Amino acid sequence: MTHITGTIGVMNLVGCFLGSMPFCHGSGGLAGQYFFGARTELSLYALGVVKIVIGVVFGESLLVVLRWFPSSLLGVMLFMASIELGLVARNFTQHPHNERRRRHDFVVVLVTSAGLVGFSHDGLGFLVGMATALALWGHRHLRPDGAEPLLPGSKPGSGASSLAADDFAAPADQQRAAAARSAMDNCG
Repeated sequence: MTHITGTIGVMNLVGCFLGSMPFCHGSGGLAGQYFFGARTELSLYALGVVKIVIGVVFGESLLVVLRWFPSSLLGVMLFMASIELGLVARNFTQHPHNERRRRHDFVVVLVTSAGLVGFSHDGLGFLVGMATALALWGHRHLRPDGAEPLLPGSKPGSGASSLAADDFAAPADQQRAAAARSAMDNCG
C-alpha cells in the first residue's frame, strides 16, 4: 500500500461518518462529472471505457494532443467543479431549520475556503474563518436587547427595521419555511 492510497482510504472512512461525498486527492473530477450531467454509476463506467479505448488506440501520441489542450477550458471545467463542491457546504450546519443560522454557517465555510485558497496557508485560512464566525456571532448576540438590524434608509420603530430570514428567499423556500414553522408550532 502506498502513502497516497492510505490517505485516500482514511479520508473516505472518516468522511463517510461525517456525511461527506466520496473524495480523493482530486475530488473535483467526481464533482465535475456530476455538474456536467453524470447521475449514475453507468456514466462513470462509460467514461472509464472511453478513457481506456483512447489510451490504447492513441498511446503516447495522445500526450502531444493533451499538450495543446486549452488551459482556459480546463480552468472553466475546474471552476465549475469547485462550484459543485462548494454547493455541498450549503447544508453544513448544526441548525438545518433556522435559515439565518444556515446562511451564517455557509458564509463561514465559504470565507474559510476562500482564505485557504487565497492565502495558500491553512493557518491563515483558519484565522479568517474564525474571525468571520466570531463577527457573525457578535452580530447575532451582542446587540442591545430587542434590537434588530436596520434596513438601509429605515428608522428605528418604523416597522421596516426587522430583517426577516425569509426576506430574500425564493417563494418555494418561503412556503417550506412557513410549513416548517407551522409544524413546529403544532408540536408544542
